[in-house]
Amino acid sequence: MAWRVLDAKFFGVPQQRKRLYVIAGGVDFHPENVLFELHEGRLGDFPKVPLTFEKGGKRFEVFREYTDCLYSAYGTKWNGNAAAYNGSLYVAENDRLRRMTPLECERLMGFPDDYTNMDFASPTNRYQGVGNSWAVPVVKWLGERLFNEDTLPDLDVCGRFLALMPHHQRFGSVDYFGFNSEIVYLDNGRAINTTYTPENIVPSNIADIIDTDAPEKVFISPVGCKGILRRAEERKMNINPRLAEVMRNIAAQLPEEEIERISRIQPRGAYSRRIEGEKLVG
Repeated sequence: MAWRVLDAKFFGVPQQRKRLYVIAGGVDFHPENVLFELHEGRLGDFPKVPLTFEKGGKRFEVFREYTDCLYSAYGTKWNGNAAAYNGSLYVAENDRLRRMTPLECERLMGFPDDYTNMDFASPTNRYQGVGNSWAVPVVKWLGERLFNEDTLPDLDVCGRFLALMPHHQRFGSVDYFGFNSEIVYLDNGRAINTTYTPENIVPSNIADIIDTDAPEKVFISPVGCKGILRRAEERKMNINPRLAEVMRNIAAQLPEEEIERISRIQPRGAYSRRIEGEKLVG
């Protein structure tokens, strides 16, 4: 049995998604040869790409080169977690702000376009299905290595026992080698890559996943922008400075009194305070 944490953003999708992958088999199978790689040269890094661009005749801005991990509740709980403040799951389109569409989320996971767009699937269902999935390019990479396992280099982990003593523990009859997502150097001059990053990264550009036909319901109103800014202040959350600027510009499209009037229609969360004789207000 062997396991390795891999990050999807190095496999051709602009999403930081670290997941633990475990492979096991019979006594003649060496899963470490599938999961780990011979290390040669320098590991690549995620490429720097422009955060502003045009596509389909529209102006876009994103707030990071790659997104945070997409989660299954993104369709309904997109405005109250870390991604709401670092900006990684927001898109500015023609001076408006919106969240990711289901199509963009499919692309973030490496699915074909409209893979989840079925007659019986609501947008929330689509977000849930995609957010609960595995990044397709990572699974494909592992599948191809499994299929071609006989042609992969033999890392000879057990044969390099003395070199790996600092990583070794024994539990009964089981030898355990703990590689902490690092480059492990052997006594034969070779090195093993057990990091989040494969030897050959596949670069990606977040502009490639952008949907130029986003539905109106994914855009965030001035009231919504003001609410996110208010929660960030109340909870003393750090917010992406450029995202905050965009939100303030959108919130300024309505007078404060009008935002307050609209926002009183529905109760706020636990961080709001009560004013006697009024509904919940900020």
